[in-house]
Parts: sequence; structure tokens; C-alpha cells
Amino acid sequence: MASNVLDVFEFLQPPADLQQFIKYLWVIEGKASEQQPYEHRALVDGCTQLLFAFRGGFYRLGDSGEQSPFLNSALVAQTSNPLIYRMTEDFSLFGVCLYPFSIPYLMGIKGSDFIDRYYAPGELLDELMPELEMAIMQSEHQDARQAIISDLFKPYIDRLTGSEPAALPIIREMFHAQAPDTLNNLVHPKSLSSRHLQRQFKRYSGYTPKQLVRILRMQLTLSETATDNLSGIATDGHYYDQSHLTNEFQALAGTTPKSYFAGEQPDARWRREGVEVAFFQSKAKRTGYAVTSSKEKGINNDADD
Repeated sequence: MASNVLDVFEFLQPPADLQQFIKYLWVIEGKASEQQPYEHRALVDGCTQLLFAFRGGFYRLGDSGEQSPFLNSALVAQTSNPLIYRMTEDFSLFGVCLYPFSIPYLMGIKGSDFIDRYYAPGELLDELMPELEMAIMQSEHQDARQAIISDLFKPYIDRLTGSEPAALPIIREMFHAQAPDTLNNLVHPKSLSSRHLQRQFKRYSGYTPKQLVRILRMQLTLSETATDNLSGIATDGHYYDQSHLTNEFQALAGTTPKSYFAGEQPDARWRREGVEVAFFQSKAKRTGYAVTSSKEKGINNDADD
């Protein structure tokens, strides 16, 4: 990847009153053209993304490489397989990374109906979304965009009553776990029955506990120091063996562990707090980057566990 493709890639802390629902905000700016398009690879990370272009726009590529209409914004639910966005002109994107339960809980919809879908933001959020989108595009500073996001979500948060469902703080804590053991311990709380936890996970995140452990274990593995000792990485990540590690990589990261850790592909890894790999970035060359359907290699959401 040419070093001048990306001009800016940064993470921003969400406002304090939104941190229970928003994991982080991010900004990416770079160069692209019809002759040299740029592709933004989003791994299966368990999060919902609210995207706004304040310069240029983007296309979403489907499982078979089909291209969506040109988009200036999108609400992309948590996914079961990697996604690719294509930019064909200079671009600036502002993103809101939400926990998987945030939209279902705030909007009163089932996570199992929300997962693996994407929307024009106004389909689910405020009817004033076109005005908000315009305000984000016209803002000159990220602080102003953060304030717009606060204004967008505040009415939904103010409407909440009572205590949040028991699964939500568990899911939130899972996203900040530092080791696979922690993930496994969190999904076996003594205060909740396994059946009740399973129902709440599916209701609010669209995932089962087992599926979310798989996703977040992969996020921890992606942050391992580059090495050719794949057997050791498999052991540290609590995979059964190296073959299991390879299968999980292909399903959730769209590549192989050998290629990833050897740096053979023109990707840059972007970390959040030194732990989470947020995105793959690469030029528009998808040899070996096939995105499979969720029922083939990703997370199977028809499964019971």
C-alpha cells in the first residue's frame, strides 16, 4: 500500500454520556480515484458502525463483489462476515463504533432481526437525519461532529427507564477483555442461568455468547506480535490447534494467519488501546480476499450456541 493513500486515521473518545453505548469514534481521510480506488476492509468485530462521509463517499461491496449505490452515510449492523467499502475519489469519513446491543436496545428492536443488515441512517434513527448528515458534512472540527452525535442519541437515552438488562454490562465488559480466559469467564456468570443469558445475548446483540466469544477472541489474536510460530498463537488464543486457528481467520478476518502475520498482503493494522485491531486497509486488489456468506464461513446465526 502506498504510504500516501491515507492522510488521517485516528480514534476519538466518545462523550462521557455516550460511553455506555459507543465504544469509540473514528476518522479516516485519504486519496482515491476511479483509476486507483481504495478499499476499506472491516473485520468481523462485533460492532455496529454509523458512517458519514464529509468529503466524497463510498460503495459497499457485497459477498459476490457487487457494488451498492454511492453512499454518503450508512448504519451498518454488526456482521457475521468481513465487509469491504470502496472509495473512488478523495474521501473523509466519520464513524461511530457502537456496541452490538446499542441500536436494538435504544430502538426497541430485536438484535436477531438487526444483525447483518445495513440501512440509510434515517430508516431507524431520527427523522431529522438528513439535517444532521448535512451538519456533519459542513462541520469544520471533530468536536462539532461529536456534539451532533450526542444530540442524535440523547433523546433515545433519556427515554430509557429502569435498569439495563443483565447481559448488557457483560457484553460491554467482553469488549474490553484482555485475554481469552476473561471472555470465557464472563459468559458463565453465577448470577444468571445459561438459558437466560443466551436469550438476552441473542435479543440484544444478535449473537449467542459462544459466537461473541469467537469474534472477540479473534480480535485478541489479531493483536499478537508478528511471528511465524502459528502453533504458539493457536495455543495462546485457546484454539484447538493450528487448523482451527486458520479456519477462524478465514471466517472472521478474510485471510490466513500465515499471510497476516507475515505481512504479505498490503494491509495496515490499526489498533485501539494496543489491543484491538479495528480495520484492515488495502488498495483495491482483492486476490485472495473473497468475502463469503455468513452461512458458509462466517458466524452462523441460525445456530443455537
